[in-house]
Amino acid sequence: MTSKWKWALFSVAGIILSWMIAFAIWQQAQRPVSITELLLFGALIPVLAGTGIWMLGRHLSNSASTPTDTSVTSFDTTSPNPAKAMPETTQQQPIYILDSSLICLGGRDLDGVRDHAQQHPLPDLDPELTDEDGYPIRSYRADVDIPPNLATPPNQSDQDHHEARTARMRALLGQALESLQDTTAALAAQATASSPSNPSSSPQSAQMHPGWHGTTVTDTLSTPQSSPSISISIRLFLGTANLSAATPLLSDIRNWLGTFPGGEHCEVKLTQCDHAGHLPQDLATFANRASTESHGQVMIALAAHSDLDQTIIESWQQKGWLGGRQGGKVPGEVACGLIFANHKDCVPEQVASAQFDSIQSLVRQKPANASGRIDTLEMANLLRSTNTVSPFSATTDQQVWVDSEALSSGAAELGQWWLESFPDTPDTQLIRLGSAWGPCGTAGQLALMVATAQATAASAQPQLAVMAADPIYRSMCLMRPVAA
Repeated sequence: MTSKWKWALFSVAGIILSWMIAFAIWQQAQRPVSITELLLFGALIPVLAGTGIWMLGRHLSNSASTPTDTSVTSFDTTSPNPAKAMPETTQQQPIYILDSSLICLGGRDLDGVRDHAQQHPLPDLDPELTDEDGYPIRSYRADVDIPPNLATPPNQSDQDHHEARTARMRALLGQALESLQDTTAALAAQATASSPSNPSSSPQSAQMHPGWHGTTVTDTLSTPQSSPSISISIRLFLGTANLSAATPLLSDIRNWLGTFPGGEHCEVKLTQCDHAGHLPQDLATFANRASTESHGQVMIALAAHSDLDQTIIESWQQKGWLGGRQGGKVPGEVACGLIFANHKDCVPEQVASAQFDSIQSLVRQKPANASGRIDTLEMANLLRSTNTVSPFSATTDQQVWVDSEALSSGAAELGQWWLESFPDTPDTQLIRLGSAWGPCGTAGQLALMVATAQATAASAQPQLAVMAADPIYRSMCLMRPVAA
């Protein structure tokens, strides 16, 4: 039924309701009805009620059909309301992916992660986690061995549960770091070899630092002749729920860097991600600024997440969040790492696996998990903006990778957007990777970037990453094969 006919029926219903009220009043009065009352309550008021409803309907219909301003930009994470401060971003050259690593329930290689996500919309029951009735619940528990030095005694208190979760995050991140060992060692050697000849006179000049973030820039950077040819930044992205594990994770990263020549000088920074727009914004900031630099800019982005904590399960159940159905949360975990660079030859004799030009982002006007009709205007605008950089069409080799689960609250939005954007392509090309690690927030977003980069390298075809696990924030990044 069209909006026009719907409001016409509402108008008729308003007139009939006015008559019914008038007749009820006249029946209780038990007296003859005057001509004035008959004209007023039988004609004028019903006509005004019907006309008012009709005019209101036309106004609402026109407002809904008028396109709103949904310009595609990046989030300003320093603003209290990111939706109100979204500056335009530009970029002059692509950013390259030098190396990546991923560990989750689906495994460590792309084929295993993709197959698991497609074949298992829900994970198996986890006997180590139970609900308030003592029954096991589902979880995205990754297959990871806890080193003896991180092992905890049998869980007996809330502190034991917390330490066990932290130990799992440290073990997961440790294995992700192992996969980046060779590339990081080569980068550290390059940075050490290209540092100024007299580092003792300027200790900071030989450090690897995140200069593009404006927090640890030294005066030596303003002098071209004293700047190293490669600057390296290590960033650990953690969601608010996992900040309690930040100290041991940062310590593990520093110890790992200490195994490389010059790695002990590297400053490791923690980035607290308060919302789902934080990681895309930070990566976009690096991409926009690093693309204008003549010397090498490298960022090693790391993330880890785990919800496998009995106290978290109890909290979710009390709030009504726990569940294995659409809209319910299933505890998950993942760890990943991604090495970005503004030059593809930062590591000699090593070919970059993928490249991207920008990360497009915006905020939905209505949460995807809200009741009522959910439109796909924001998603359509994101795809249109991404396609202006490099055309993308979902084919057999070009797929869309999403960080949400198959039974997520935003499944309806994704399905509708797919039908509107790629009507001739089966939805098997829409890979919901969230079913391989669960609702892992920032870590899930970075894991999506890792999987998309690996898919791009394996297929030699463009691949589209869509961050849509959050009800509000939406981001897209088109990965492309590296040009010869």
